[in-house]
Amino acid sequence: MLKLNAEMTILVGMKPIDMRCSIDRLTMKVVETFSASPQSKTLYLFHNKQRDKIKALLWDKNGFILLYKRIERDHFCFPKVFHEEKLLITHEQLYGLLAGFDFVRMHDYPELNFSYYF
Repeated sequence: MLKLNAEMTILVGMKPIDMRCSIDRLTMKVVETFSASPQSKTLYLFHNKQRDKIKALLWDKNGFILLYKRIERDHFCFPKVFHEEKLLITHEQLYGLLAGFDFVRMHDYPELNFSYYF
């Protein structure tokens, strides 16, 4: 299980990419798609057209980390039509996405506090 720093942001590229992209091409995609520094405290996530593969790029002190996941059955739940090029997601949404859930529909529900139980 991937454990991320609490202050780390997670940005998802909503347009599919070629999964042959290596670290160098992904850093170019980060600059082009997110207009951001690849060395920021951000996990950048990309997917392929078939939505069965994910690559993530992360800077760690003195080098890049490249993460890759291929889902064996079905596909990752990325919206087929999305009007933005990028999306900021929470850590919980990332873990849901990696597990195969629809991360767009996942959100924090407000905590319920009752004063009367009966």
